[in-house]
Amino acid sequence: MKYLILIFAGIITVSSCLTQRQESQEKKWLDEYNKALMTFAPDQINHFPNNLTQLSNRELHIFYQGSTEYNHKAGLMLSAISDTMFYKSLIDALVLRNISNYSISSDSLIFIGDTLNDYSNIVNGKPVPTFIDIKDQFGLSNARLNNRERIYIIESKQGEFLNETNSVKGLELPDNWSHGYSRGIVADSLEYRLIYWLVIW
Repeated sequence: MKYLILIFAGIITVSSCLTQRQESQEKKWLDEYNKALMTFAPDQINHFPNNLTQLSNRELHIFYQGSTEYNHKAGLMLSAISDTMFYKSLIDALVLRNISNYSISSDSLIFIGDTLNDYSNIVNGKPVPTFIDIKDQFGLSNARLNNRERIYIIESKQGEFLNETNSVKGLELPDNWSHGYSRGIVADSLEYRLIYWLVIW
């Protein structure tokens, strides 16, 4: 009986330690997330979620101007798997607001950071990130998603929003999109995966 009590006490101790460790890691992650949000203007990141309880497998990526050798941009991405109700309510809200959405393979998309393609003739294109920054974490391939996602572009603005004016080099962008920012959400209806993004170039 004494041994059973010791074993039970050991299990409780280990379980308590694991719980405290998970809580500590969650607090650290939330602190990093909130700090990342405060890096950008409130009106640029207000589409990112405040309540993360219905999101799992969360991955956060922050990139600063010049932090990647091929695109010299700034931005923020949050990828997560949502529960069914959260996903459906978010999509319903986007549809209700008449937010434009596109297939990843749409010819009207301009991939900011893509040095291989010439977008200079796409006058009315819509800029989105290449998402290549997160390909390892999200299983993306060659700067493209898997063609079943919808890209909801909440806002895209022309103009200089970074400190250095010549922040994009080597990209064949239309003149009207030489500088600017865009933000939105990528939605995968099969996995209920969501990618919230802001990209500034």
